[in-house]
Amino acid sequence: MKMNRTGVTQLLQQVAIEDSQIPCIKMQEFNAWFDKNQVLKDINLQFNLHQINCIIGPSGSGKSTLLRSINRINDDITSFKHQGEILLKGINVLADHDVTAIRKQLGMVFQKPCVFPNSIRENILFGLQFDNTYSLQQRQTIMEDKLKAVALWNEVQQRLNSPATDLSLGQQQRLCIARTLAVNPQVLLLDEPTSSLDPVSSRAIEDLMLQLKDRYTIIFVTHNILQAKRIADRLIFMCDGQVIEQGNKEQLFNNPAKQQTWDYLNNEYCNC
Repeated sequence: MKMNRTGVTQLLQQVAIEDSQIPCIKMQEFNAWFDKNQVLKDINLQFNLHQINCIIGPSGSGKSTLLRSINRINDDITSFKHQGEILLKGINVLADHDVTAIRKQLGMVFQKPCVFPNSIRENILFGLQFDNTYSLQQRQTIMEDKLKAVALWNEVQQRLNSPATDLSLGQQQRLCIARTLAVNPQVLLLDEPTSSLDPVSSRAIEDLMLQLKDRYTIIFVTHNILQAKRIADRLIFMCDGQVIEQGNKEQLFNNPAKQQTWDYLNNEYCNC
């Protein structure tokens, strides 16, 4: 039976898990295809609560497809099909639930900042525009809180009605993260969010993730090995649509179980 939006949200919130070693998301025997091309193969993964779970691997290894499968963005592609389960606190997000409600729990930020051609204020509150349960004062409070959370409030508080496109790329990316936070997700999915940014802006996003992980579970796709080394708690190495190895960051960097992992992390070479 299909759950309504409120039902999914309430059910997820009722599942109280606080141990950071307990997975917030589990992928079990997950496979994915575009037409006849299999892009993800027998994925068994876990992403832990209140940690930065970094996914690394060469281009074309399936990192972005995996992230978009969790958020169900791939559902919009007619050639996409899948098998297996993706469990958010034990609830299969691939089952016949309300997709909008699931996506509210799984906030997504993309490689390039995706701001709308509206004001900064309208961008932040975009996800709440059809929710009549919030008063004007509550919306103002949410906007201010989330802009402060991404260290953007002091930079924009005097120009909230200005176009978001006037912001720098680094500011736009932080605005996108604030917009995602405004709908109160449980998980942040970030698909190479610093790839189009300069080094200073990239470090600002990294610092932000380190601050936010106490409140959110973060899944962070990156091609930058040094970045993963700086911010990851848990590391997942993918190649050719498969998970080669996953575990504690120190374990994978210092004493990986697989030769392929050592080769990639040390020489940026992959022969999977």
